[in-house]
Amino acid sequence: IQSLRKLYLVLFLINLTVLTFVWKINKKVSLNIKDRIRAEISLKSSEEKFQQLANNINEVFWMTDINFREIIYVSPAYEKIWGKTCESLYLDINQWKNSIYPQDVSFFDRVLEIFLINQEETFDLEYRILSSDNQIYWIHHRGFLIKNIENQAYRIAGIAEDITQKKNIEI
Repeated sequence: IQSLRKLYLVLFLINLTVLTFVWKINKKVSLNIKDRIRAEISLKSSEEKFQQLANNINEVFWMTDINFREIIYVSPAYEKIWGKTCESLYLDINQWKNSIYPQDVSFFDRVLEIFLINQEETFDLEYRILSSDNQIYWIHHRGFLIKNIENQAYRIAGIAEDITQKKNIEI
C-alpha cells in the first residue's frame, strides 16, 4: 500500500507537470491566435478604408512592376477618365500607353525612360489621352518608386488626374 501511494504520488506529480506544461503551451497558442485575429481584423479594416478611398476619389491610383509590364492595381476612376474597364488594363498594360495622344507619346516615353534609367524617386508630367469615346483629356501624372527592405526599387505607383478643365481655361 505504501508503494502504491508513492507510485500514485509520482504519477500525480508527473500528470500535474504535464498538465502545467500543456496549459502554458495552450496559453501561448491562444495569445498568438488572438494576436493574429486582431491583426487580420486590423488589416481588413485598412483594406476597407483604402477601397472606400479608391472607389470614391476622382484620381486614378495605380501600381505596376518596376518595368511597367504588369498592372498590380488600378482604381475605378480609370474607367471614368479612360472610358475602358480596369479589367482590360489588367489584361493589356499597353492599353494605357496606346491611349496617349500621338503627339505626346515621345515626350511620355522620354520622361519614363529617364525615370527608369536614373532610378529617380518621382516623375511628374502632363500629357493628353484619347478616350474610348474619342474625347481628348489632359492628364497630370505623378509617379514614384516603391522600394523594398534592401532599398531596391521593385514597384512603381502613381496618381493620374484629369486636368482637362484647368488646361482648357489656360488655353
